[in-house]
Amino acid sequence: MGVLRVIRTAVSAVFGLFWAVIILFAVLGFPGTTSTAKFPDPVDGQAVYDPAGAFDAGIQAALEDRIDAIEARSGAEIAIYVQVDPSATAESNLAAAQALLDQWGVGRAGFDDGLVILISLEPGLRDAVPPCLISCTRYGACLQ
Repeated sequence: MGVLRVIRTAVSAVFGLFWAVIILFAVLGFPGTTSTAKFPDPVDGQAVYDPAGAFDAGIQAALEDRIDAIEARSGAEIAIYVQVDPSATAESNLAAAQALLDQWGVGRAGFDDGLVILISLEPGLRDAVPPCLISCTRYGACLQ
């Protein structure tokens, strides 16, 4: 009887540990599922995002029209994102452009036809040339 009691106790302990881990994951989230999204979710039919307010409505509409024409002609996907980031460097902007490309999934699966243009401005310089302009294709070919 002593062996069965030890086995029963071990099974109860493992079962209890299993449920403790499940409850912990339910409360804190599963590893790798925490949202590290730096950018908002994309909007269907929109290619130009300007939370920095650098483009007036006419420029934004012209960019949308040109991107729509390119996408209709080639199937390529393009996104332009303008942000204010006073600490932007070429390296950090490159990483942010790649993160945006990955987060939004710009480009068709199986094709190297996604392009992200990320413009990072310094505060108060909305009308100046951006300090960092990065464009990335889906497979990491980035231009600075």
